[in-house]
Amino acid sequence: MNQTFKDIIRYKAIAAIFLTLLVPLIVSTDLFFPFITGKAHLFRLLVLVASGSYLILWMTDKSYAPRKSVLLWSVLGFTAVLGIANFTSIDPFKSFWSNFERMEGYVTILHLFALFIVSSAVLRTKAMWATLFNMSMFVSVVVGIQGFMELGEKGGVFGSFRMSGPLGNSSYLGIYSLMHFFLAVFFIARLLKNTKLKDAPGRYLGYGAIGIFNLIVMYSTGTRGSFAGLVAGSIVATILIAIFEKKNVLVKKVSVGILIAGVAVVGLLGIFKEQPLIKNNDLLYRFSSLIVFSPEQAKAVLENQGMARKLIWGMAWEGVKERPILGWGQDNFGFVFAKYYDPAMYGQEQWFDRTHNVFMDWLIASGFLGLIAYLSLFATALYMIWRSKDTETEWNITERAILTAFLVAYFVHNIFVFDNLTSYILFFLLLGYISARHDGRSDNAATASAEPCVKEESVRNVLAGVVVVVFIWLAYVVVYKPYMAGYTLIQVLKANDPKGAQIVGPEKSSVEGRFGLFKKALAYNTLGNAEIEERLAEVASGLIEQSADKPELAAEINTLVAQRYEATFARNPTDPRPYIFFANHLNKLGLVEDALANIQKAVDLSPTKQSFLYQKGILEFQLKRNEDAIKTFKQAYDLYPENKEAKILYAMSLIYGNKVDEAKTLVGDDMSVWTEPRVLQTLAETNNYQIIVDIAKQKIAAEPGNAQNHVSLAGAYLKLKQPTNAIAEIRKAIEIAPEFKEQGEGYIKEIQAGRDPSESN
Repeated sequence: MNQTFKDIIRYKAIAAIFLTLLVPLIVSTDLFFPFITGKAHLFRLLVLVASGSYLILWMTDKSYAPRKSVLLWSVLGFTAVLGIANFTSIDPFKSFWSNFERMEGYVTILHLFALFIVSSAVLRTKAMWATLFNMSMFVSVVVGIQGFMELGEKGGVFGSFRMSGPLGNSSYLGIYSLMHFFLAVFFIARLLKNTKLKDAPGRYLGYGAIGIFNLIVMYSTGTRGSFAGLVAGSIVATILIAIFEKKNVLVKKVSVGILIAGVAVVGLLGIFKEQPLIKNNDLLYRFSSLIVFSPEQAKAVLENQGMARKLIWGMAWEGVKERPILGWGQDNFGFVFAKYYDPAMYGQEQWFDRTHNVFMDWLIASGFLGLIAYLSLFATALYMIWRSKDTETEWNITERAILTAFLVAYFVHNIFVFDNLTSYILFFLLLGYISARHDGRSDNAATASAEPCVKEESVRNVLAGVVVVVFIWLAYVVVYKPYMAGYTLIQVLKANDPKGAQIVGPEKSSVEGRFGLFKKALAYNTLGNAEIEERLAEVASGLIEQSADKPELAAEINTLVAQRYEATFARNPTDPRPYIFFANHLNKLGLVEDALANIQKAVDLSPTKQSFLYQKGILEFQLKRNEDAIKTFKQAYDLYPENKEAKILYAMSLIYGNKVDEAKTLVGDDMSVWTEPRVLQTLAETNNYQIIVDIAKQKIAAEPGNAQNHVSLAGAYLKLKQPTNAIAEIRKAIEIAPEFKEQGEGYIKEIQAGRDPSESN
């Protein structure tokens, strides 16, 4: 294999690594979860290209072997522990592949591991790494500009809207911009080491502008975790420089000044956070709310600002105690969330798949072994940055302090949120950089040996061919098939739109066309199966109804849904989510008994989740099992009586079950429940109009100037066959609101004629 071919392979690997920096810009509306899946598909394809090229390069030149270092062993150990944890997980398939919403799983960890190995081995000079990070900073500016354009469309650059840009999530953009702020500061420090300001003012100005711009972007995201990371990283960097910087006195003094100024600004922000200037600015107030000066204030912040996180972390800890060594497997937090669901979460979204704390996420995914392995990435990186004076040839004190600040900021941010692909890429590239450059070796030292790993050229050629074939197959399985499944799913969702014929054409928007797209998407048999099945279950009853004149097609649709969910239940019977979707499908078909059986399985798996019990109670009422339904709604209410929805539904069940006195005892004087439209409707449907009269009278007493309350009372009197009282209330309404006179007198005439105005056309 000649030198020219080797150079082509090397540059191919390098180019693929560089192109991963474009991942944050990728948004594809033709894919399910457009801000997530397109980025992941591109990243995986590029890493496969880089990895395949690297293996061929390594075979031809053993100097490209992975750099042996303590950091390499940490990354390898982390990857290995996760592999074992996923193999023993509750749902190994999901642990490996994840889903469209997250696109993580072990497959992403393997790609990040490959990115670390290839980047640390192939990017061999300071210039290469500098170009890589400069390109990343340029992309961060483009990302930020797109974010500001988005804010402009929403009505103001510095309004209450939190910027998310092409990353699709403000927290993702927050940490992405924070990382690039520290990168910009790091390159300013590199300039300070060798170049005076007067010799390169443009470069200083450029890096400074990039750093400030990314700070503004971070602020505009309103991400409190990133704000905490910025404060922590800045404090660490300035203290380290103030203590250890000996050569550059000016940098030392500036660092002390920044530390004092930063502490003062943060302190003042906390002291005056209740002042109008700060409180009336949504973003500033978000940040200031984190600044506390006592344990009591910290507790208040956790209870007021982070109650959901507090509850989730409590549930997660129960899961950790059950499987402490290797955890539940990646992307398996849903099982913990269901099993240990805290009813106090009733006001939050119903399906959490992350704990909103990276360290707790790794505890759940891989137990204490996995968390230790993850923490070792930070520990070994810091060790290699600071381990000896030999690193002075690569990084001086200021540079090491800023690299440390980068890691600290990322670490602190991760306490409050879950990670994402864009920050993963930067983190693993930074690890690759530290591994490649930690010993300050000269740029040409690594090329001293060009001896091939596989000496026999014919064998090398055969192996290279095998590598190409294997990686083409991997690209097909890991990238192409999931891409096509996601693309096909979006096509069928567009076809299901009322204007589907205009969007995808009449053929695809027909019942046969839509069902065919579902079958095609499922046939790829990818990580998107569960999400495709859920979308199918949501619309299958409609497709069956529209196939009334085609019984064979209707039967095929029904059979496919049943077969897919039966297979899902057989593969993993401990996940309540599929039972809920399948039960809803069955209920739409009128198979209420079967629907109830599936809801019961979900309740058995997550007995403290009130929303499951609500659905169960409703189905029991449909089956005329009123006593069972009342018991079910009582069970939901007793789990967390503070939940107003549970109280409303329990009261409605008692009213429907002709237990009005018990409903009165339950609700008492809680007018927020009595005046709930669903409760009033229930009272009306069960002819409990005297209660409605009493409610209306209480509303009039509380709001004597509200004419509508008198009209409502008049309506209740009419149902009780008391027209005189009804007319009196309408006249009172006219007195309060003269503009109601014409309409009110019309009502009176109707009543005097023996008609109920509410029943008139």
